[in-house]
Amino acid sequence: MSQGIDPLVSAHIATAKSIVAADWIPHYLYHHSDISNVVQILESGELLSRKSAIDTSSLVVDSASVEVLDKTPKWVESCVRLYFRPRTPPLFHIEGIRSASHSKTAYDARCPVPIYLLFRAETLLSMTDMRFSDGNLSRSDTTNTYNDLQDLSKLDIEKIYNDSGSPSDGDRQEITRCKCAEVVIPNKLKLGSNLSHVCCRSEAEKETLLNSLTNSTRKQYSQVVRVVPSCFFRRWSYVESVNLLGREILFTINQENLLDKCTFDYELVSSAETRKITLDKPMNKIQLKPHSGTYTITLNIDNMLAYKGVYDPIMTI
Repeated sequence: MSQGIDPLVSAHIATAKSIVAADWIPHYLYHHSDISNVVQILESGELLSRKSAIDTSSLVVDSASVEVLDKTPKWVESCVRLYFRPRTPPLFHIEGIRSASHSKTAYDARCPVPIYLLFRAETLLSMTDMRFSDGNLSRSDTTNTYNDLQDLSKLDIEKIYNDSGSPSDGDRQEITRCKCAEVVIPNKLKLGSNLSHVCCRSEAEKETLLNSLTNSTRKQYSQVVRVVPSCFFRRWSYVESVNLLGREILFTINQENLLDKCTFDYELVSSAETRKITLDKPMNKIQLKPHSGTYTITLNIDNMLAYKGVYDPIMTI
């Protein structure tokens, strides 16, 4: 349950805004998940705890590390988890599509196409059943959890929002712990008016998300889906942009850390043809047959959905 915005919450956000370079960041709490999971979340209208998502078969891509989960208190799995900031240390380790030989990371997990759900911090921090931590919940020996808003003053705001260069080893470990500070809410969180923005890494991934939704859900959320590259690390393989034209399709694919063992599977479906192309490197252009009309193009990188686009000549007039 929620109530009016507490002055302690307003004071916390004001302090954080005085520290961060992008002063919009403290106004939100952040939940990231793979695009396949986000489709499920938007269609259902609620964000579930890990336990509930598994129980209802709603967890399509599991981006959690077994090793990290083993160190995290079990009660946390029954909570919706949100960070105080984007670009967290866990996302650094799991973001992006990587070949099978490189998919195992320090977190033993991956999030091929990450999407952020942004919620108003003023609203969620004022919920009577929320709790928050001062750092990584898997570090239960050093991390504290609170449910009293008076304790917001105990958070090390400078470390939570730290984006500076190379601190000393001791400071680096503590900054990493603090950057993982969370807000947790029992069981589930209704989207409704709580959800402010859905942030994508690229224009192509925004198109993919919208094209993966049902018509009614797309209409409901299209105005809040936006491209905010600064929320992400933007490493490994992903589709930056796709230009869908009547006679050809032009791809721009991020090739930073592009791996030579990735498989690129393209599927084109139109009234003129159905074509499947499998390559070991990305292609920049697909030439279409004449009179293709409306068509759908999908790209999977190492069996992970990377792009889905729909071209309708009527809509382009």
